[in-house]
Amino acid sequence: MSRINILCSTDDKYVPWCGIMLTSVLENNPNDIYSIFILTAGLNPDNQTSFDNLSKKYSVPIQIITVRDELTKDFCVRKEEHYISVATWYRLLAANVLPDEIEKVLYLDCDIIVNGSLSPLWNKDLAGYAIAGVPDESSYQDELFERLGYPKSDCYLNAGVLLINLNYWREHQVLQRCKDFLLNVGESLVFYDQDTLNKVLHRETLIIEATYNFQNGYLLSWQIGCYDEGLRAQIRECYQDPCIIHFSGRTKPWQKGCYSPYISYFLYYLQQSLWCATPLTGDISFKERVRRLLHFIAEKFNLKQPLYWTSKQNNKRSVF
Repeated sequence: MSRINILCSTDDKYVPWCGIMLTSVLENNPNDIYSIFILTAGLNPDNQTSFDNLSKKYSVPIQIITVRDELTKDFCVRKEEHYISVATWYRLLAANVLPDEIEKVLYLDCDIIVNGSLSPLWNKDLAGYAIAGVPDESSYQDELFERLGYPKSDCYLNAGVLLINLNYWREHQVLQRCKDFLLNVGESLVFYDQDTLNKVLHRETLIIEATYNFQNGYLLSWQIGCYDEGLRAQIRECYQDPCIIHFSGRTKPWQKGCYSPYISYFLYYLQQSLWCATPLTGDISFKERVRRLLHFIAEKFNLKQPLYWTSKQNNKRSVF
């Protein structure tokens, strides 16, 4: 049985959500062998200890790798986007900071819940590809491809779940190619590392099934019709029980009042985790509150166009 290498990145603020995500991985894949790598600018002693305890609980090695400032000097984040940190770029460093004997890795964002076996995803054949991923929820927008300057037929991936061929990155100097792109990008860069990966690697990516990165936008009632027939079929096939649930967008499941058909999955693994005492946060924007209220009203009175085209799931993860 091959070892599955998991990569994630976090800072002190996101440690509980990273830990809950990893708990969902390990709870759903008890028979697989894992190594976990966490990239960070540095963690306080309590958070270091919490990952040590997670490692002991599941008998899984967890290696925390401190990313030196000089490795990110070519990457920037706009000051006004305070909810994003330089850690969003860390996945681009994987081939350079992970041990050379690690040939591939599965990168997972912190706003994810794993709901099934990762073995079929891990065993995807990456020969000749730099990365494998799922179309982004906004990949139907022509503006993306006009801005980045490549054909829509090459797709635009979401960077929250990426199977990364580290050997390919090392052989084809992908990190340097990303840096070269950033030197000349000007104002066209909007989604940071995701834009960069898609621009640099759009001809070197393997498109995989939506169940391996089921994003919030896939369920928006006004958006489902924008996708091509193939992606719509995948969404409708797996939405009741996707393998990887991605709470994409600014509203997260750890925020009070978050409405998502999959919120019970997050709450279930929160309770199962070492971070079960972590309180939910209250920072949901007024715009999101209004949007959610309109959804509730539409759903209650059977009006058209609720926020999501599917109601909350009667799923296997119940907290009641």
